[in-house]
Amino acid sequence: MLNLGIQILLAVAFIICSSSVHASIIKDWFTSESVKTYNGAVPRTTCPKGYYRPSGGTDLTSVTALRVDGCIKCPRGKYGNTEGETDALCSGSCPLGKYSDVTGITSIYDCKNCPSGRYGGSIGMNKKSCTAACPAGKYSPAGSTSGATCTACDFNLSGKLRGCTQDMTPHEPLH
Repeated sequence: MLNLGIQILLAVAFIICSSSVHASIIKDWFTSESVKTYNGAVPRTTCPKGYYRPSGGTDLTSVTALRVDGCIKCPRGKYGNTEGETDALCSGSCPLGKYSDVTGITSIYDCKNCPSGRYGGSIGMNKKSCTAACPAGKYSPAGSTSGATCTACDFNLSGKLRGCTQDMTPHEPLH
């Protein structure tokens, strides 16, 4: 058991340190954002990856101590790989041959390949259907970027159709 004098000394040192540290920390070291509390929660004014806040977005309400109020998920076909995005363009668009049908992705690697039998000829596509399907009797590999990649269905050495079903439609039909 500690001596009462030592206990009092430790308590006073804790109070002094706590109050001086609390009073001196008013900005985040990494973002320089205010860490002033609102209703006991520290706000976060920079939107996290996968989100953006347009000019004039709010920054006064905190959700579970992380300031995400006013942040909007990056739209389908776009990704946000940095914090603090300020418009719906986010960091970039899914490239040719890829799409994203969900909001709030954080990396170009979250974009999915257009399915085989279809191609994606524009950036920022937001549907699995991509640009278009190959015509009947033709197929293309997943991630194809133009109709020129559609190749005629043919039989491989074992006598099976390569890339197409028996009715000459590309594999992996959309549901």
